Amino acid sequence: MNKTNHQFGLRLRQDRERAGMTVRQLAEAASINYSYITKIEKSTGKSGVSDVVVRALAAALDADEYEYLYLSQLVPESIEPIFATDESREFLHEVTSRKLNADDWQALQRCLESRASYDNTRRTKTKPSSVA
Repeated sequence: MNKTNHQFGLRLRQDRERAGMTVRQLAEAASINYSYITKIEKSTGKSGVSDVVVRALAAALDADEYEYLYLSQLVPESIEPIFATDESREFLHEVTSRKLNADDWQALQRCLESRASYDNTRRTKTKPSSVA
């Protein structure tokens, strides 16, 4: 397994132990075979885990599923930075917990566009002028 899946296995074990659960208890709570959980924790599986398994484990441990998805390399590379920090995951949780309609999404998009425009303006104003 790769380094990130190893990180997921280590984190899973830490969270399971912190919750005071045995592998068999976690397996029962997540409806996953206990030997599969052992392979994940020891990073001895031949392939990665599925998002269904990751979500089930996160739910059973009351852990952050977005962090688990990130650690198990199930997040597309193009949006990985969104899952990389606590702050960005908190934002994702906030957005996904709300029932946003089309107007809400447009308002959020305008907010982001306004921020990008502001940042571009600041960069332009603070660039040193070239000396001819």
